[in-house]
Amino acid sequence: EVGLPKQVTQRFNIPQMSGRHGIGHTRMATESAVTTMGAHPFNTGLDHRIKLNGDIALTLKRAAVADGARAMASVVLVDQRAKVLMDGLRALLPCSGGASLVADNLLVVRLLCSDSFALRSALLPILTHLTQNAVPKNWRL
Repeated sequence: EVGLPKQVTQRFNIPQMSGRHGIGHTRMATESAVTTMGAHPFNTGLDHRIKLNGDIALTLKRAAVADGARAMASVVLVDQRAKVLMDGLRALLPCSGGASLVADNLLVVRLLCSDSFALRSALLPILTHLTQNAVPKNWRL
């Protein structure tokens, strides 16, 4: 599907979803039709999945992609408090991260870090803020 994040969000009724759901930007496969089913990395059917093609490490080295970052995370929060949480969230973001309020109740965070330890160090305060300190204890180890 093509459109601005707000349009795609409305088309798939994402604010009404519950549980753990994700949506991401895509690139179109060169060997298949330019349709939702031919898109990478996600498919909007009931069988949600991620598909990565090619040499991911080489792709991440490119300055325009990740500038050598080797760890990344996307966080999607669907919550009535999303708009309120945005200001505090931005203060926690590293320079390699970003956050967008797609709808009043839909917040998306993207992080790039040099390695998994740096990612975890950046991600834990963000998750703590978004969950109002309800991050499971085993995630804090």
